[in-house]
Amino acid sequence: MAKSMAYTESTSNENLRALLLKFQTAFCDFVFNSGALAIKTSSSALAKTVNTINALVDGVLVQKAAADMAALSGTIATGKKGIFVFTLKADGTLTTRAGTLTASALSGISFPTIPAGEVVIGFIIVENATGSDFVGGTTALDTASLTVTYVNTPFPFNPAIVSL
Repeated sequence: MAKSMAYTESTSNENLRALLLKFQTAFCDFVFNSGALAIKTSSSALAKTVNTINALVDGVLVQKAAADMAALSGTIATGKKGIFVFTLKADGTLTTRAGTLTASALSGISFPTIPAGEVVIGFIIVENATGSDFVGGTTALDTASLTVTYVNTPFPFNPAIVSL
């Protein structure tokens, strides 16, 4: 995903305010430690965190004990790649959001939009080599034809920052 900055002619400070708000939003939510994402158990379709997560979400300090992530949703066809992003809200709710699920290469993967009030705790990239479709919430994450990469984000991480 390429970096870009929206620009329009303006006689007011609105463009600068909008830009500063994006920076503030991106850098005011923070995950202090790795949740250590992993498969829930052998032959499971769920991911989980192994560690307690400490985070700052919209200025609120949040601590979330190790837990199962919300179920994955979406289908990845044979020969395709996709991404699922895990977020935490200030009230402790965990959310799973699907990004691109039809990429032929890693460079074709796009992150989903992360709404304000959520901080990214990590994501998984699912590569479906051969066999049948990967069905989120149904197909086990340790199926032999899959390569699943678990990425923890213990730092300010907002994929929307690439398009200011």
